[in-house]
Amino acid sequence: MASISAGEDALVEDLLAGRADVSGADRHGNTALHVAAAKANEAVTASLLRRGADATVKNADGHSAVLCARLGALAPALRLSSAGGWAAKEILTVKVFGKLDSRTLQAGEEVWRCPISKDCWTGSVSPTTPRNHQVAAILAQAAGDAYSLADAVEGAWLAGQAPPMKNQDEVHPAIMHAILLLVQVLQKELLAALEARDRERLTAGLEMLRYAKVAQLPEEEPAIRTLVAIELEAAIGARNELELKQAVAVAIPQNIWLSTDSRTRAEDRVGHISVVGRYHRLPSRLEDDYFVEKKALGTGYNGSVLLARGKNRAGKFAIKAFKLHGVSKEKKAELASEAEIFLSMDHPHIVRLFDVYEEEDRLSLVMECMEGGELFDRVREKKIYSEKDACKTAWMMLLAVNYLHSAGIVHRDLKLENFLYERKDGDFLKLIDFGFSKVWAKNTKMELSCGTLSYAAPEVLAKSYTSQCDLWSLGVIVFILLVGYMPFAGNDERKQIQMIRSGHYIVKKDRWAKVSTQAADFVQKLLVVDPDARMTAPAALEHPWIKNLDHANSDCIDEAMVTSLCNFAKSQNFRRSCMKLMAWSLTASERSQVREAFLELDKGSTGTITAADFKKVLEDNFHIPELQAETVFNAIGDVEHDEIHYSEFLAAMMASRISLHDDLLKDAFRRFDTENTGFIRKEDLVLVLESDREATQVMRDLDVNHDGKISYDEFICYLKSGGADDDALEAAERAISKEIISLNRPEDEPKLRKRDKLKGMFAILSAQQYDQTSARLYKHAVDALHAVLEEKRVEQMGRQLADAAARGDLEMLHSLLQAMCFV
Repeated sequence: MASISAGEDALVEDLLAGRADVSGADRHGNTALHVAAAKANEAVTASLLRRGADATVKNADGHSAVLCARLGALAPALRLSSAGGWAAKEILTVKVFGKLDSRTLQAGEEVWRCPISKDCWTGSVSPTTPRNHQVAAILAQAAGDAYSLADAVEGAWLAGQAPPMKNQDEVHPAIMHAILLLVQVLQKELLAALEARDRERLTAGLEMLRYAKVAQLPEEEPAIRTLVAIELEAAIGARNELELKQAVAVAIPQNIWLSTDSRTRAEDRVGHISVVGRYHRLPSRLEDDYFVEKKALGTGYNGSVLLARGKNRAGKFAIKAFKLHGVSKEKKAELASEAEIFLSMDHPHIVRLFDVYEEEDRLSLVMECMEGGELFDRVREKKIYSEKDACKTAWMMLLAVNYLHSAGIVHRDLKLENFLYERKDGDFLKLIDFGFSKVWAKNTKMELSCGTLSYAAPEVLAKSYTSQCDLWSLGVIVFILLVGYMPFAGNDERKQIQMIRSGHYIVKKDRWAKVSTQAADFVQKLLVVDPDARMTAPAALEHPWIKNLDHANSDCIDEAMVTSLCNFAKSQNFRRSCMKLMAWSLTASERSQVREAFLELDKGSTGTITAADFKKVLEDNFHIPELQAETVFNAIGDVEHDEIHYSEFLAAMMASRISLHDDLLKDAFRRFDTENTGFIRKEDLVLVLESDREATQVMRDLDVNHDGKISYDEFICYLKSGGADDDALEAAERAISKEIISLNRPEDEPKLRKRDKLKGMFAILSAQQYDQTSARLYKHAVDALHAVLEEKRVEQMGRQLADAAARGDLEMLHSLLQAMCFV
């Protein structure tokens, strides 16, 4: 292998006999598999073209090539045999048993010998294994160029001989070394391509990097961003709307698991910062932040749940990991749906999702560890609940279900095992496992028969159902709590199905005699065969049995809590963002200090606090003026949807009610450090904050030593320093954002994306409806639009927009908006 010599005509015969790939050229005209055919003589090149090689695939010298030609030139003794494997021809000098020939090969016979396995065979048989990928990897290392290495690795990858199909310790060392060398070569290639902004080299480098699954190069993201920018600039230059829309999606890495649409839907429900602060992609890995133990806590529909402990914070956690390799398209859709729905859950009675890690072949969900056990186990222990306990349990379950349904989600697998207690000595209940859950559009029917038979509604068995199926399942659970047995039980599944479809459940009169009329009525109104006649979640919450019992402390909102809300509203915007990230790291004990207050403020039991309810409580109980109450609400909550989410409320409480400690500070820093570099860069801030202007200001405020990044010490110093911002501009921005939303919101479309806000903002500015603050608001509009453009990586448009803004050229601004498909 050390000596490189020219190819031979005999090699061509072997190539064609083995049907080697002779298509697919690099930008220099060489095929992706071979770049060394130029070392062969002209007769060999002509022979290749005559014998079927694609004549259009030529390099600058008119040569066509395939990987075997290059590797054969590097190691003349090796050939691609007619049997399809890399081997050397030789004459046997001793007798050898040929496993493939199933006979003893005699001395003097011409055979092929594999340099790795040392197996021998004659040309009349075919190996059962594919080409010898280990040999190809060794030869590609000798070649040393990206194209040979990538194609040798690709061959091993497609044959299942490389990560992620195999663990690294199971991969042959030759293949592993080829992968590592490929990573080194591609790193240099991407750096050179980035410097030259070479579109073809960037595309080729990223394509080859797909097969090197053992590393995530820091150059990969810049390469993707630059490639997107190049594609967008070309589309903008041509003013081609179709090309522009297609260019936004170009160069997205193929291993992205949760789609942009899925993440956007999750962000619509709980806010951008709540999603991006918890969703981690490479180079961040689960093992960077958690020790995962082998102990299984339980099994859900989509996999086992393992115990874990945090590396940077105390406490136990539950890990649900999904292996992605070899998963069917349907199963992938199920897993993606579970991850999306779980990411968008934010309620006291739904288990908390702390982090999501997307890696090459694994998606991991990090949840709070519910140490109190299943409701099923508690029922088995108690046999029958007291009516008061059963009522409180039903109320907690209803709050979780009503929150889901209000968000357009149906669980589809409510059962005793899917409600867990927070602590062994407590009675705070939470819903888990969204493996069967589905985002559901009203007035449509679902067809998939899923869930557990004993809890399944009649319409689920008929495969035509709505979210009302969850209320039937809840009725089954409450039935069990009150009387201690299953309503539709038995060993005969056919009979059980008949009972469910007819709604005829088992009645043990001695048990029901001890149940109140109201409780019995509650169960009866849930176990109604007709889903339209069955109680909905809001109706069930208003049922006298639920309504007449005290479930929560109605006096938990005090003056200190209101003070905390007001202090939070006065904080700088970045400080509030930090608090919102920390809210997702609070322990159960910390959340328990204020969650009853959240439930009390949630007057509609929908899982969010509306603006009207919030302002009414502050005005009626604490005499806070309406304007001040609105300012506080706008600082805490979602202005677009007029509501405060649970985690936003928790963040506000951290201004004074929940103390900051090292675990929370470290976790907040980790969530901003999206690339796991140990520092917070401006790019990290833009990703989390969605604003270049704000990211620039934060860097100016926190980067004390002016090294272009924020260290942990600088971050801590800022958060512990306290202080308030001159928030006049922020208040003005929130006010106009709200005004824009109300002016632009169609009656049938309650949600607006950022581009719709910008359209409304420009319309208001054009009409000069805000004369006194027009300069500030105009600047805010330009900054906000510039941030949107940066999100789409359009550097050229950003510069043009900045110039137009500086000149005050509204006509040019509208023209640029038209080009970007925003207007």
